[in-house]
Amino acid sequence: KMRDEVEEALFRCKINDKTLNDQAKEAQRVKVSQLTDEELITEMRKYKTKYSAFLADVIRENPNKKQPNALITKAAFDAFNTIKGWMSI
Repeated sequence: KMRDEVEEALFRCKINDKTLNDQAKEAQRVKVSQLTDEELITEMRKYKTKYSAFLADVIRENPNKKQPNALITKAAFDAFNTIKGWMSI
């Protein structure tokens, strides 16, 4: 459901600290996109503290123009709406 966003976040995480040329960045993007689901989960666990911030950015940017309920659970969506309501008081 969110594989594209997870891949983008992991890609950003892996290239963040490096000064890579465009060819090296593209190679890293291809490498991430070719991971199996199990390998992707392993990478997510390995980089979780760094990767999660990038995932938040990707969700906020929503480059694939997905509906909010396709990006987060209903409970999280409802919680954010509740907080939004508190902020407007």
